[in-house]
Amino acid sequence: MVYREDERKGYRMRSILYMLVVAVLLGGCSNSDSMTEAAPSVANPGEHSGLTKEEQLAAIAERYKLDRPEEDTIMNDFPFAASEVRFDGKSIEDQLEAVVNELFGEPAETKSGEWLQLSGTKTPYIHNVYVTDIGQIDVMFIDGKATRIALKPKEE
Repeated sequence: MVYREDERKGYRMRSILYMLVVAVLLGGCSNSDSMTEAAPSVANPGEHSGLTKEEQLAAIAERYKLDRPEEDTIMNDFPFAASEVRFDGKSIEDQLEAVVNELFGEPAETKSGEWLQLSGTKTPYIHNVYVTDIGQIDVMFIDGKATRIALKPKEE
């Protein structure tokens, strides 16, 4: 292709203009203050070797206007204390039937059957119902381990 001299100049001018616009945009994205100031950093401990880790974190939070949570935030979010938790299903997850029986006693009701998995295979299961002072606990054992756990609390 043969370009005329005017078309080449116009192409060069547009290319230069596009490069200038890109340079201005990229240059405008950087914050010169944050690039020159040295912020307290845990990653650079030599710079603030006189400060403890807590003091360094507090300096970072103050520098960047971060709110530090109160120590008792968890207790404010949850009105109950950990000592008030009366049943934790995770504690019996993947436990053998004998271990669960030791914790809750003999089941009030036992059923067995076959569980149909997504792959189409059937797996035998045992479903035990335990009656405790907090309510009824249903546990399904697949391959000998507690897999599905449900709690039905007593109505007070």
